[in-house]
Amino acid sequence: MFFVLSGFCITASAMGNRRKQKSVWDFVRRRFKRIYPTYWFSILIVACVPFAMEFLSVFKTRSFVFPTPAYLGYNLHDWIKLFTLTQVFEVFPGMPTLDKKFSSFNGVYWSLAIEVQFYLAMGLALWIKRVYPFVLGLTIVSIPFTFFPASFSTGLFLPFWPQFALGVFLYFLFDKGLIPSRRLPPRSLPIVWCSALGAILLAAYWIAVELPMSHFAFAAWFAMVLLLVESAEGLFVSKVLVSKTAVIRNMGAAAMGLGAMSYSLYLLHSKLQYLSKQVVGQLLSIDSIVFDGVVILLTCTMCYLFYLVCERPFISSRSATAKNCDTAITPV
Repeated sequence: MFFVLSGFCITASAMGNRRKQKSVWDFVRRRFKRIYPTYWFSILIVACVPFAMEFLSVFKTRSFVFPTPAYLGYNLHDWIKLFTLTQVFEVFPGMPTLDKKFSSFNGVYWSLAIEVQFYLAMGLALWIKRVYPFVLGLTIVSIPFTFFPASFSTGLFLPFWPQFALGVFLYFLFDKGLIPSRRLPPRSLPIVWCSALGAILLAAYWIAVELPMSHFAFAAWFAMVLLLVESAEGLFVSKVLVSKTAVIRNMGAAAMGLGAMSYSLYLLHSKLQYLSKQVVGQLLSIDSIVFDGVVILLTCTMCYLFYLVCERPFISSRSATAKNCDTAITPV
C-alpha cells in the first residue's frame, strides 16, 4: 500500500515539476526536504521514549532504573548510517528482512530508505525528460529481482519497484482521464463502488484463511481498489465534508486529519503506542476493548502534536493536488 501510494504521489509531483518547467534539482530538493527533517525529529522522539517510560514507572515503583536501549551502543558510523538511511545496505548474517536492519532503533524506517531511492530514480527520469518510458524500462529491468527472495534483503530498491510502478500507472490513468468517474455514466458508479467493496471483502477473506499472496499481487489488488473507489471522492466531499450535520462533517474532517498526519503516525506509532499503553494501563484494564481504543486515541494525539511541530512546517505551499499528495500516507 505504501509503495503504490508513493508511486502515484511522486509521479504527480514529478509531472507537476515538468509542467512548471522547474529544475530536477528543485524536485529532488523538495522530496528530501519532505522526508528527512521530519525523519530526523522522529529519531529524537524515539530515542527519548525508553527514558519517558522509565520516568513514568517511577510513580509506581518509586525508583528509577536507567534504561539501556540498543542505540546506546552505537558508534559514530552507526549514527551516520541511521541519519542518512544507508543502514539499509548493511550486510547482516543470514540476510534478514530490511526491518530487522533498523529494529535496534525503529523497524519501520526501512521503507524510507527504499523511498529515497525512488526519489532519485524519478529525478533521473525527469532529467532525461522521459518519465513514463523510463518507468516502463526500469520496471522491465526490475521484474527478475522479484523472483529472488534474497534480493529483498539487499537494501536496493529494484525488487520493490514494480509495486511503485503500479502507482505510476495509476497516476497515468488519472492523468489521461481513463478512470471510472470520467468514463462511466453516473448511474453505473454504485456498481463500481459495490465492486470495490467486493474486492475488499475478498482480500479480507483471503487473509483470514491465510492463503498465500505475493507482495506484488497485494499491491495490484490495492491499486485496483483505489481506481474503483476514486469515483466516490465527489460523494465524500459533497455528502460528508460539506454535510449540514455537524457530527458527520466533523467525522469527515477527522478522516482528513488522519490522512494529513499519516507520515508522522507512520514514523512514531510503533514506539509511542508503548508509552500510551503504560499511561492508560494505570487507569483501565488491559483486557478491555476500551483500553485499546484509548491507547489508539492517545497515540494518534501524540502523533498529531508531532505533525504540527515537526512535519507541517516542511510541507511546501503548492497547489491543492500536490499538497494532497504531500499529506497522503506516504512521505512524498
